Amino acid sequence: MGFLDSIVKKAEKAKKEKANQTHSDPWIRFNVEQMIDDSAFIANYDYFINKTCPNCELPLKQEAKKSICSECKETIYTERHFKTKKQMLLTKEQLARYEIEVKHYKDLKWALQLATEFRLTDREIKPIVKSTQVNAKFAALWVVANEIAIQYARKTKWLSYRNTRLSMGDILFREGQKEKAVGFYLSVCFLDLNGPNDDGTYNTDGASLKKGVLQTIRKLTEELGMDDETVKDTYLSVSQLEKNRFMPLTPEETWDIFIREFKKK
Repeated sequence: MGFLDSIVKKAEKAKKEKANQTHSDPWIRFNVEQMIDDSAFIANYDYFINKTCPNCELPLKQEAKKSICSECKETIYTERHFKTKKQMLLTKEQLARYEIEVKHYKDLKWALQLATEFRLTDREIKPIVKSTQVNAKFAALWVVANEIAIQYARKTKWLSYRNTRLSMGDILFREGQKEKAVGFYLSVCFLDLNGPNDDGTYNTDGASLKKGVLQTIRKLTEELGMDDETVKDTYLSVSQLEKNRFMPLTPEETWDIFIREFKKK
């Protein structure tokens, strides 16, 4: 085989691999981008181009990320549409509606990525793509994640089990079930402090808490108004449910380590 033939063969192989990756991406396979309708914001694009207030439709004297119309005295918000990337001027009510659409868009991207990791079938993925309701969107993911976690536990693949439980906490967080999410995140911290491995063992040497998980717990406990005593009760409760005979440390033995790291800013 000549040098040129080798280059051509490698290029064809790379092209084929890229095509297979594209085909495996549900975002592309289900044409999600084509389903996003921005028609409700056409006028808002014009408001930005023409420097017109979206509240009273009179010409604006100034432009800012957030400004007050000199005529109607209403607040004006400037945003860039997440799909078209066009600038818009929005009223307060339109901004609220737009933020809901953005959250749906981000949640859907995250859900489809997780669905791919969990190897959901197209039949399971389709309701996620079609649904505009948060609970319905994540229902299939939750069921599959729970089944996968159980399988990992039976195989004593504790690191994979830990990662799946973290994903379950993320699902609850995105659903808005904050109290339940805190419980899952705290239980993941307990697992981390025991040093989970996929060879059926735990090893506390080098075991540590993950900053991202701690930051999320701090945010949620603050929003929920959970004091230290409540956090402790929750931590010990959920950790006791996770405890198994392979773990070197008990919930009580890990609490001091957890709270010390949790208190760091």
